[in-house]
Amino acid sequence: MRRFVISIFCAALMMNAAFAKENSNDDKKPYKIWGGMMTFPLVVTYDGPVLPRESTAILVIAKDTKINSIDGIRVDDQGQWVNFLKNPTGNSNIVQLLPGRHVIGISYETKIFQGSLYFVSSEFYFEVAFEAAPGHVYLADSNGSAKMTTAWRKPTTVEGSFTPRITEITAELDEKENHNLDGSFKNLNKIYRISDWLAARQKAASEGHLRGKAESQTLGPDAAKNNSFLSGPAEK
Repeated sequence: MRRFVISIFCAALMMNAAFAKENSNDDKKPYKIWGGMMTFPLVVTYDGPVLPRESTAILVIAKDTKINSIDGIRVDDQGQWVNFLKNPTGNSNIVQLLPGRHVIGISYETKIFQGSLYFVSSEFYFEVAFEAAPGHVYLADSNGSAKMTTAWRKPTTVEGSFTPRITEITAELDEKENHNLDGSFKNLNKIYRISDWLAARQKAASEGHLRGKAESQTLGPDAAKNNSFLSGPAEK
């Protein structure tokens, strides 16, 4: 049984959860590459000019999947945040990588509605290594599931598991998805750089402007077993 962290969220998001569920029924793929007015920003992991798609690799982040680290660098908020600072991998599911070997830290998080809307996330993240080829597209998927148990006057608990992996999906992309990916490279006003985000966080930390609760996920003790979850009462 993997352990999970559970937190309760505002019930006003119930409509958003229902909308996401309805959309998921229309598309069986674990990911969505938006286009048009909803074109997702491109998360760039290197410095310098943005390179063309054909000379780099793209990592698409699947539904219910969180990226915690890229090549050993933590890119999540680790329980703290800065006002008006958008977390790149939290606001886009399209990450551009240079060709070569990469190590991606992946964890599982989802929403469960049982009277209230809960955020459920794994306590640990696991690192998955892969070789990125230029012009290819890959999917980072936590491959997880969770079941919540609620009872009168008893702690709310959740059980589940996840087995993160990275697979190539270049051949699975249809014409619309490829068009939408190309659109992410055309709008330079929608570029998020990991280096800029890290610099802003470091500045905020030095000035004492970090907010939130400083709780960080730790690297999983054994990525092969994947058998440790955090469960407990919901945090309001």
